[in-house]
Amino acid sequence: MCVELKSKLDQYGIEIYDNYVVEEEEVYNHCENMIIIYNRKDNNYAVSFEASSKPEYVGNMMIILNQLTKPIEIIESYTYNSSNVPVFGDDAHNIINNSIKEKIEKDVEKENFLQNLLTNIDPDEFFKC
Repeated sequence: MCVELKSKLDQYGIEIYDNYVVEEEEVYNHCENMIIIYNRKDNNYAVSFEASSKPEYVGNMMIILNQLTKPIEIIESYTYNSSNVPVFGDDAHNIINNSIKEKIEKDVEKENFLQNLLTNIDPDEFFKC
């Protein structure tokens, strides 16, 4: 792990959950809603944000990360599929959009059920003890 990165993240109370080396030249640092990759060979950083991250969060993190002395690049966002495998780019956004769509459909279905229940209930049956 890059000492500069760890120090900067510690300064702002950002926890690194996990880090691992890929092909001896890249160190992946998994934090909340982002993965920061340090490339030892090119001596630079790349950051991938979770696809559902709020713009305010991304902006704040970029302000913090831009304080590092090495260049930083923003790469494709990511999320995890139902098998907990990371998915990147447009596929990640499609998963997020489908998840939102499914939640909205379930909420509408629940609302319709309750509306139907309330409009078709016999008050005499409802208050019968």
